[in-house]
Amino acid sequence: MKRVAGSVASYSAALSHSKAAWPRWLVLAWAGAVLLTLMLPGASLAAPTFPPMTGRVADEAHILSPQATAEITAKLNALEAKSSDQLVVFIAKSLQGYSIEDYGYQLGRVWGIGQKDLNNGVLLIVVPSEHKVRIEVGRRLEPQLTDAMSTLIIENTILPAFRRGDFAGGITKGVEDISSVLLGDAEAVKQRAEAFANQRRPLTTGEIVALVFITGLIALFIYSFYMNWRKLRAAHSKPAYRKEHAGGWLGVLRDIFYAFGLTLLNAFASSGSSRSDSGSSGSSSSDSSSGGGGDFGGGGASGKW
Repeated sequence: MKRVAGSVASYSAALSHSKAAWPRWLVLAWAGAVLLTLMLPGASLAAPTFPPMTGRVADEAHILSPQATAEITAKLNALEAKSSDQLVVFIAKSLQGYSIEDYGYQLGRVWGIGQKDLNNGVLLIVVPSEHKVRIEVGRRLEPQLTDAMSTLIIENTILPAFRRGDFAGGITKGVEDISSVLLGDAEAVKQRAEAFANQRRPLTTGEIVALVFITGLIALFIYSFYMNWRKLRAAHSKPAYRKEHAGGWLGVLRDIFYAFGLTLLNAFASSGSSRSDSGSSGSSSSDSSSGGGGDFGGGGASGKW
């Protein structure tokens, strides 16, 4: 506040000694604007309030069932037993006005997730009220669980489930993929991500051309069938034909059958002529309520649904 007051005083003095005749009210207005500008950033720097770490799964928003919490916790403990890496899931009520990136690495440091000398902690943060998710990675694990890999897991594994309202499924699958990467099976995660991306990728130019071609063939077949059916109906509606053959619905069905057969014959004949023409790691696990003192540097990735 002393710095702010000094800045305002010096700025006001400069204005009052200016050669121009500044009205007193204008000087006070400028001083108030400068004071407000200097104080607002300081107010936004207040540290967020973090809840205590109650376990490997901390559900502040209460969206997981006890069974889902137990199943996810078992997976987290199994990961720590195999590799000593600590993965914690935190489901927050809100980000308290912070970006999820700032909130994430500060929370990781406060909780001290990961071993102190190894910095091998990972934090999966889910904020349902703000539709945001982040994988925060400890310093030592950043070369392994890279930003790109974290993005793959979020975009292709976690977010699709969240968009369906399946939070337990998205968190469970996200934990499984993170565990796979940390245990050295990143290739399997990449393959699953690639398979999912292929499912929702846009059609290629070749596929669009083929689709248009097939649609055109179907439309041509339907048109040919309709024209053949009309010709048959016109011929069979003559009095001489009606006198010798049964009419009514039987006649209509017979004409449809004949028109369909005639259209098929024409199609095969056309294709035949066309062909003739062209013939020319390990440690102990525990559901601890505190981390091991690991550090975070801001590595990871975020997503929004």
